[in-house]
Amino acid sequence: MLIYFIYPHPMFVGHGYINRRFATSAQVGGEWSASSLGRFAHREASQGTSHEMLSNLDDTSKNIVKDAVQFYDVTKTGQIDYAMASLGGSIVSTRDTKNHVSSPSETGERSAQQIIEPCTMPGECWAFVGSGAVVIELIGKVNVKAVSVEHTSSSHSLPGLIKSAPKDFSVWGLNSLDDEGQYLGSFSYDINSSPLQYYTVQEPAAIPFRFIELKIHNNHGNPSYTCLYRFRVHGILEPLEQA
Repeated sequence: MLIYFIYPHPMFVGHGYINRRFATSAQVGGEWSASSLGRFAHREASQGTSHEMLSNLDDTSKNIVKDAVQFYDVTKTGQIDYAMASLGGSIVSTRDTKNHVSSPSETGERSAQQIIEPCTMPGECWAFVGSGAVVIELIGKVNVKAVSVEHTSSSHSLPGLIKSAPKDFSVWGLNSLDDEGQYLGSFSYDINSSPLQYYTVQEPAAIPFRFIELKIHNNHGNPSYTCLYRFRVHGILEPLEQA
């Protein structure tokens, strides 16, 4: 199963603007892939040309660009997140992780489901005691190429809360909950870098996985709890098997 956002072929778009701006993007039979649209939106935003661009487009073209920008705003990486709840991802286990019972000034009480939802406003995270683990069922079997972790921005957090961010973690691929799991890599989240951090798999697997297990080993110094806001899984979705 291949997922694309379907848009009109550029030759039908007014002023030929989209055709020129997408000249370096990947196109498959008139279908622009989600990742191509995300990269396009990111490039336009970083160049500060969005307002100029929209002023030169007809209504159909504006809708194409707005959809690309909205897609990038949701994914932020310009890649499909195969763990995202709205696409069909789900939390199937947190192993023996103990949820943190928080005070109103901390995080509120939210389940692990929060980490596959798009919002990362301060306090809207899954808080657990010390180290923890979560198993996510992806929307299908995925050849996992990368993952990303997002914490709320330190500029938007109460003083000291950034220390609850995950620090060292590992990622494992599984095809059942009973699997020992295949190691995909160990990584560290840097609280002095961007809130959203992207990690390429260190040990690529020869097979796709239906489940991903994330193991958080420690945090940045909070003695009471670790707070995970968002975890994404990127790669290539395997086609559905024919009956």
